[in-house]
Amino acid sequence: MTTFISIAATQNSGPPWLLYVLMILFGAMYLLFIRPRQQAQRKARSQASAVEIGDVVVTIGGTHGVVVSLDDTYVTLATGQNAGDDPALGAPNRITFVKGAIARKIEPEMAAVSNTEITEDAGEGSDGEDTQG
Repeated sequence: MTTFISIAATQNSGPPWLLYVLMILFGAMYLLFIRPRQQAQRKARSQASAVEIGDVVVTIGGTHGVVVSLDDTYVTLATGQNAGDDPALGAPNRITFVKGAIARKIEPEMAAVSNTEITEDAGEGSDGEDTQG
């Protein structure tokens, strides 16, 4: 029995550089695939938990809406037309989502800037004059 153990201990199990190559490959796989996915999941969780009532958000399905109620696990969004007091136009739809379905929050500054650019672009050249100098 002792001769088997001494023989097994003296046998070479392969080149030592092979172990180092495998460790480097695993490290590269971790840095390229696993770590970025973990960071993206962490960012999505923090964004979903930072949502408050009145925020404009987009879900992972592309639904835009305003948060009207909030729970530990659910978010209710008002989507569609903001009808105000006119009953003929109807009321906005209310849809309940799991918090994890919130993809991102739309910042009011970004929405205001994009709306301003759209209205300025639509106003240029509409009277038929060449606006370029």
